[in-house]
Amino acid sequence: MIKLIRDLAMGSMLSLVIVSCSEDTRKFQSNTFAELDSFVSSVEGNGGCMGAISVYDGTEEVYERSWGYSNVLNQVPNGEETCYRLGSVSNLYTAVVMMKLVEDGKLSLDSKLSEFFPSIVEAPKISVEDMLRHRSGIFNIFFDLNYWSYYRTSMSKEDLVAKIQSHGLVAAPGSKSQVSASNYILLSMIAEQVTGQPYGKLVDSLICVPLGLQNTYDGNYEDSKEGAEANSYYDKKPDWNLADKTNLSTVYGESSMISTPSEVAKFVSAVLAGKIVTPQSLELMEKFDNGLGMGFYQKNNEDGSLSISGNIDGFFADVVYFKNNGRNMVAVCLLNGANRPFSLVSHVVDLVTDKNAVLPTLKQLTELSADEENEYVGVYSNKQYAITFEIVKSEDGKCLKLKTSYSSNPVYMECYKNGEFSAEIVAEEVPVHFSVSDDKHSLFLDNGMELVRES
Repeated sequence: MIKLIRDLAMGSMLSLVIVSCSEDTRKFQSNTFAELDSFVSSVEGNGGCMGAISVYDGTEEVYERSWGYSNVLNQVPNGEETCYRLGSVSNLYTAVVMMKLVEDGKLSLDSKLSEFFPSIVEAPKISVEDMLRHRSGIFNIFFDLNYWSYYRTSMSKEDLVAKIQSHGLVAAPGSKSQVSASNYILLSMIAEQVTGQPYGKLVDSLICVPLGLQNTYDGNYEDSKEGAEANSYYDKKPDWNLADKTNLSTVYGESSMISTPSEVAKFVSAVLAGKIVTPQSLELMEKFDNGLGMGFYQKNNEDGSLSISGNIDGFFADVVYFKNNGRNMVAVCLLNGANRPFSLVSHVVDLVTDKNAVLPTLKQLTELSADEENEYVGVYSNKQYAITFEIVKSEDGKCLKLKTSYSSNPVYMECYKNGEFSAEIVAEEVPVHFSVSDDKHSLFLDNGMELVRES
């Protein structure tokens, strides 16, 4: 689905990017949108990911597109209102809530953790600001070796705090900046203690209602929107595999937010425009130490670019943003399935800032018929280098797989429209690309090596 809110030459027609451009910087024009839309089409055709992207120019959405499925089994397509888990991008929502409470005089950045959780080691020495800036020294609960044994089960806040407390500190408070999910889990609970309201209700009243966000919510809040959240997936080989869902009570306030690309972009635009927090609060949030601010992360000190990314289950949220002369552009890419690391938003930035930008060409997947697959089945070898590739049918007969000299376990082969194939060998971590001659007599690796089919 494509929504264009601007008149274009082509007609009135995604681990977040904010770009603020001066007047002489290349702006999003019709050819830029055409290039972007063509590239997103190639992303969809490549089959490597599913999700959605939104681009904002200031406070106006100028491009939106979704692809893939929110429910693969039932073939429910991703759409404008499909919601995605944001992972650690949730930190920005929590940071904004805390700054609003500071502005309202309900707590101070100097407030000590001991006022709320006195049992945490060195709590009297840890301030709210230390936690917002990830310099508290508190152990990152995601590094708990047992975390993956309980992440799918419901957990009380008391039990979650007890787990954080049990690991103590990894550094002295204020001594170094080091990301710890535990900071933002505790911050969301502090907000609740200060106000007497659930974290999800605070997000709703302080952020969603003022901005008119209808599809943004905390997944733990009992009044959350039901049925809007997409499933997430991993390893399309050849079918997407459904990912297990984290019980969001185990990532309270740190990775529990759910939204759409459009509403994330609208939220960030509003924060940077001073519509949610004051300019003074925003200045504090954008003060960086070792690349870490309050909810914001510094990507490149030289050009002032910033980034936020998050992942949870099979969801990926990617964030990159730039500011210059007060004019912002925002792009958000949220994925609910990704076969390999991929940053669509970085290419959006290229198109905005570089008139000579050339986007990569992505190979397009294709499906072979059973008869076509049978033509490739066989053993191909190079005796000189003692390398053997064997192309076989999968046990269910749905796809081709590859056995090699490096691994006896057959791995899934991707087939592309240009006649090339790819597979990942050696514990499925090393990619290999190859083609097969028209007569199916020879297999050619991308380094030029030929393997001859054995009779």
